[in-house]
Amino acid sequence: MGFAESLSGALEAFLPPWAIITLVSLLPFIEMRAAVPIAVLLYHWDLGTALLYCGAVSIVPGFVIAFYMDRLEPTLRKVGFFDRTLTRVFAWTRKKNADPAEQKKRERNATMLLAILVAIPGPGTGAWTGGLVSYVFEVPKKRAVAALALGVVGEAVVIGAFVWAYQVFV
Repeated sequence: MGFAESLSGALEAFLPPWAIITLVSLLPFIEMRAAVPIAVLLYHWDLGTALLYCGAVSIVPGFVIAFYMDRLEPTLRKVGFFDRTLTRVFAWTRKKNADPAEQKKRERNATMLLAILVAIPGPGTGAWTGGLVSYVFEVPKKRAVAALALGVVGEAVVIGAFVWAYQVFV
């Protein structure tokens, strides 16, 4: 019995399968990459249902970060580590893109690049990271929402293909 099976077995004593899938979908760095295979392979959900459900749940933190990080930043800056980190990150991104022509160029490419970042199913990518990147690089909220949604759809396609291939060939 693997780690996922033993963990889900322990969690099933307290939570129904949909709650476990929801929690896994909300975890940063894991998100859909683990939730869809767990839903399909362990709980025998339909692949389409798992992709829709996990995609809808995993995009929520990205939207929350994109829309509310500006309100959370003053609270984070009260902690020395976060203050130093945010100061360095903002100094670098704003210095790098201070030129108005460069800023327009960045805004044109922001949606696609952000969507690609979210769509790549690897560590350090996903809706959480996309929300943070959209905030740090000051991507307009409408473009950030479009990029996050497009990225999650792309991630769902890739993960769906992997899970489908696993079901067919293994």
